[in-house]
Amino acid sequence: LEDALELLFALGALDKHGRLTSPLGEAMAEMPIDPMLAKMLLKSEEYKCTEQALSIAAMVSVQSVFYLPKYHRNDAYKAHRSLQMREGDHMTLLNIYNEFLDNGKEAEWCKEYHLKYSTLRRANEIRRHLRRSLKRRGMKIEELDENTEESAVTLIKCVLSGFFPNVAQLSGSGRYVTVRGGYV
Repeated sequence: LEDALELLFALGALDKHGRLTSPLGEAMAEMPIDPMLAKMLLKSEEYKCTEQALSIAAMVSVQSVFYLPKYHRNDAYKAHRSLQMREGDHMTLLNIYNEFLDNGKEAEWCKEYHLKYSTLRRANEIRRHLRRSLKRRGMKIEELDENTEESAVTLIKCVLSGFFPNVAQLSGSGRYVTVRGGYV
C-alpha cells in the first residue's frame, strides 16, 4: 500500500496529504487503467501525440502479442525482430499496432509475423474505448508525424511522463537498476 501511495504521489495524482490533486489526480482516478498509463494518456495532449499514446496504452494493456510456435521458433524470432524499433519496447508495440492496421487487421498478416490475432483485436477494442473516454473528457486528440526523429523523441517523452518509475540504468555489475534503486 505504501508503494502504491508513493507511486501516485510521484505521478502527481496525490498531494503531500494523500488527497487527489486537481485536475490531474481526479482525471487519473476516473480512467479505467493503470495510473502510469493514465498519466501518459493525459500528458499526451500536451505532447500532441494522443493517437500514438492511445495505441501504446492499448498494446501495453493486453497480454503479449508475440506467438512462438513450438517448431518454428527461429522463424518467429526473425519475424518479431523485423518489427522491432531501436527506440524501445513501447515504440515496437506502436509499430506492431500500426502495421496491423496498415495490413487491414488481417489474421493472415498476424500469422506471417507470428503475432496473436485475437490479442491485437483486443488491443484495438481497448484503444477505441480509451479514445471515447478521452473525447468525453474534452481532450484534443492529435497525431504526430511518426516518420521523424523529433516525433520519436516526443513520443518517448510522453511515455516517460507516466513510466518514469520503470526507467533503469545498466550498473557497473552488469545489472539494470531502476531510478528507485530496485534491480530489474
